[in-house]
Amino acid sequence: MPIPYSLDLRWRIIWIALAWHSSPQHISRQLSVSERTVRRYLKMFEETGDVRPRSRRSGPLCLFGEYEQLTLLKQILENPGIYLHEIQQQRFHMFGVDVSVSTICRTLKFMGCSRQKIQHIALQQSEVCRARFMSEISVYDPAMLVWVDKTGCDRRNSVWKFGYSVRGYLLVTTGFWQEL
Repeated sequence: MPIPYSLDLRWRIIWIALAWHSSPQHISRQLSVSERTVRRYLKMFEETGDVRPRSRRSGPLCLFGEYEQLTLLKQILENPGIYLHEIQQQRFHMFGVDVSVSTICRTLKFMGCSRQKIQHIALQQSEVCRARFMSEISVYDPAMLVWVDKTGCDRRNSVWKFGYSVRGYLLVTTGFWQEL
């Protein structure tokens, strides 16, 4: 494959064409490039206002339709810590189509989602849950209560540490302590 021309040469073609009002034939002879190349860069400049090479993407942009993308977005919003292979299994059960994990990952990136570290906020920060706990515990005599250090029974290792969220938004989950 031939090496593309430098940006300096591309801009020189545009400058000669605009400043000197030269024809593509004259520019091609002066700069030792083909006339077709000169016409192509002039057309590119007229269409985009720039002469940088266009980024080319191989393969299809997205294999999922709008409905599949919406259901995928719903899946990660409802369960941000879901693994890609779990999404793959759910896709197979929902649509009967086996989609590769890399396709799901590319689609999430295409939709503006990124993989982030999940920030867990304990329910103790909730005023409602704290009030409910206080009302439930108030029936017991304080001498009957035994407090255990949470480091001895902390089961956070089994909770997801990473998940998917819309790019630009923090991934925060509440209700973390509810299941424990």
